[in-house]
Amino acid sequence: MTAAARPRRSAQAIRRLWRRDEGQSALELAAFIPIVLIVLLLLSQGIAAMMAASHVRDAARDGARAAERGDSVYGAVTASMPDWIELDSVTACGRGCVRVAGRAPIGIPGVVEVTHVQLSSETTFRQREGSSWR
Repeated sequence: MTAAARPRRSAQAIRRLWRRDEGQSALELAAFIPIVLIVLLLLSQGIAAMMAASHVRDAARDGARAAERGDSVYGAVTASMPDWIELDSVTACGRGCVRVAGRAPIGIPGVVEVTHVQLSSETTFRQREGSSWR
């Protein structure tokens, strides 16, 4: 065997090994993509649940503020609540106190809703003596 033939054979062997690695990388990528998608879906659902809890809390606060001013509590709560959260109940729990309960979908709203998360918040808002609403 000549010296010129040896480098060609070793280069061919390296190319064959490299082609095998490409197939393995594609297989690993195909197995990894569903895991990443599941993690992203769970993360987005957690963020949506936290946003829903924040909206319910804000709606209860707005309702308590409206109750203390003498305005429509239900109107203030429904104006503050986004459409994708189902409002279950709005109840008074004392002077300037409002309890709001709602349900937020888990899944993709309007496409695939797996279940709903029950959310509720109770807020008391009292006007300070000597302050006035403008």
